Amino acid sequence: MGTIGGNLFAPTPFGDFAVALLALDATVSVQSGYGARDAPIEEFLAGRDRLPRALVLSVSCQRRPTPTRSVIESSRASSRKAAPW
Repeated sequence: MGTIGGNLFAPTPFGDFAVALLALDATVSVQSGYGARDAPIEEFLAGRDRLPRALVLSVSCQRRPTPTRSVIESSRASSRKAAPW
């Protein structure tokens, strides 16, 4: 068992939370010897190696609006008809 903060600091290929939080445009609150600050997840992940003694206080995401459509629209890339078989 682990924590979200530990998952974000550990550079492992099994870091599932980082991908999900990137998709959600998360913000990470970090406390270090330099004080506390909030950073977008992209900035946090890019600079986490410069925070050797930091503690993740919280991770937050904004609620996204409910989509008005649930169907993905697509268009044909070719005007050719489908094969008859």
